[in-house]
Amino acid sequence: MSILFQTTRLIVRQLNLNDIDGFYDMQSNKKVMEMVPDKVMSLNQCKRDLKIRISNYNQLKKPFDVWAVTNSTTNEFIGTTALVYIDSNTVEIGYRFREQFWGKGIGTEVVKGLINNVFNNRKENKIVADVSKFNIGSTKILEKFMTKTGESYKNFDKCIDLHFELKK
Repeated sequence: MSILFQTTRLIVRQLNLNDIDGFYDMQSNKKVMEMVPDKVMSLNQCKRDLKIRISNYNQLKKPFDVWAVTNSTTNEFIGTTALVYIDSNTVEIGYRFREQFWGKGIGTEVVKGLINNVFNNRKENKIVADVSKFNIGSTKILEKFMTKTGESYKNFDKCIDLHFELKK
């Protein structure tokens, strides 16, 4: 199983079928999904989605990767993070955590690890991120590392997104 990066508290690794309980807990939680924003998922939808995410690791050219964020000591599933390949120089980052892990500094730790991975291991030159204007926690995290470049209304998820950017 491939590891994207590790911190003192976290391992960011490929998803596997054993992640289903935590994945379902996250994807079926209305508060979590409102922050994305997206619809909650049933257990069967989560099982299908998890299998798709796992099969994406084997694609040669992929639009994005989704990785599991786990506790480095207990291996407990905390959430997911994503790398979305915009173009040859730009990667969009994203993350989503189970509600019980909000406010514990995990988002900050993950974003710091993603920035290091993208700039030093993947040799990309620019990182972008979009976050719902109403997702105050994620907005504060992104403001620590990135520059706000604007905002726009996204019709497909019916929310106002704040846009962030960081250049190498």
